[in-house]
Amino acid sequence: MSTLAEVRDKTGIAVARPLTTGARRRWAELPASGLIREHVWQPLVDTVGEAYRKQYYPLGYTPALDGLRGLITVGVVVAHVRYPLVPGSLHYMDIFYVMSGYFITALLLRDLDRHGRIRFLEFYRRRFARILPPFLIMVVAYLAFRWLVFPPFSAALTDAAIGFSYATSWWRAFDLPGISYMSHTWSLSIEEQFYLLWPITLLLLVRAFGVSWRLVIAIGVLALMIWGWRIWLTSTHVPFWRLYNGPDTRADALLVGCTLAVMLKMISPGVGPSLDRLLSKLAWPFLIAAPLLLFFYPWQYNDLRFYHIGIMCCGALPGAVLVTMLVRCSGTIVHRCLERPEAVFLGKIFYGMYLWHFPVVMLLKDLAGAPNLVRFLVGFPLTVLLATLSYAYVERHFMRSRNVTPVPVAAVA
Repeated sequence: MSTLAEVRDKTGIAVARPLTTGARRRWAELPASGLIREHVWQPLVDTVGEAYRKQYYPLGYTPALDGLRGLITVGVVVAHVRYPLVPGSLHYMDIFYVMSGYFITALLLRDLDRHGRIRFLEFYRRRFARILPPFLIMVVAYLAFRWLVFPPFSAALTDAAIGFSYATSWWRAFDLPGISYMSHTWSLSIEEQFYLLWPITLLLLVRAFGVSWRLVIAIGVLALMIWGWRIWLTSTHVPFWRLYNGPDTRADALLVGCTLAVMLKMISPGVGPSLDRLLSKLAWPFLIAAPLLLFFYPWQYNDLRFYHIGIMCCGALPGAVLVTMLVRCSGTIVHRCLERPEAVFLGKIFYGMYLWHFPVVMLLKDLAGAPNLVRFLVGFPLTVLLATLSYAYVERHFMRSRNVTPVPVAAVA
């Protein structure tokens, strides 16, 4: 097989051609560090940079939302290494679910506007292209590692099968055996189970109420019903793992995000300037309250009755206000913090970080016996590296392929 070199034609497209004799000689004369820099590191940087810049945002782009997702994911990594360091991380999933419900519902409403219907096959095709390829690669890598390094393989196979089938939420809710290194996929399974039902539910609600304030009320009532169901289960002393992991007890945060998407569609940008001024004034209170909630959350993980009752008021609703502020306003202190390039980049690779971090930090503990500090100092950079590779070579490829006629929107600088 001949040695190849990458060049660019007049259109700027990368093409490959065989190396000349002189080029092969220069290759041989390069030191090892130069070889790595020229043929490993720089191509990786170029690929990541291209994936980072060339993106399409059908709803427009808000860098602060990426920054929020990135910082939330870092907090999740810390919590999974040592939860008492960030007890307020309990609310991370509530805020994330609000963002998720907002994005998905806004896309579905956009589909209704453009086509007069929800294109279910297209929705699920895009959804699977977004979530399945990186998930599958993580699972395959985990199984290969367990088979080669850390038996028993049968336990790993069961673990991976539960995770990849998106059944982890119910598995953990009923405290069934067999799930360990894939147990973090409970949150992903809640999302996917919800989004199997939500498009048809939204279509039925739109047909009944139209895209109106009545639709906002209807979705809000569904969220309150889920909240009431969780309060009733809490009063009957149902175990906390049932309440924390059950899709039927966590869907209210997703529905709050769905409600928010309809509300923001009804109040288009530029309408209600007094609302925007009020939201901008909330920036400093949010900035002050965030560390207090993060580091001084007073309830223990095994006694979460107040959390399950107050999750709507402490997590979902503040999360909805925060997302509204980030979308409707700009230039606040919260925007400036969340739009830091480091936070925005972590937000772009957040899905890969979430997929990879838990097997990495748990294997460091079980295989190497690493203490918590080492698990974070080694596990976090390794997670970022794996997530970056996933983002550049897998996620962006499938996300580009799912757009038939993409319309470019300005990407982050």
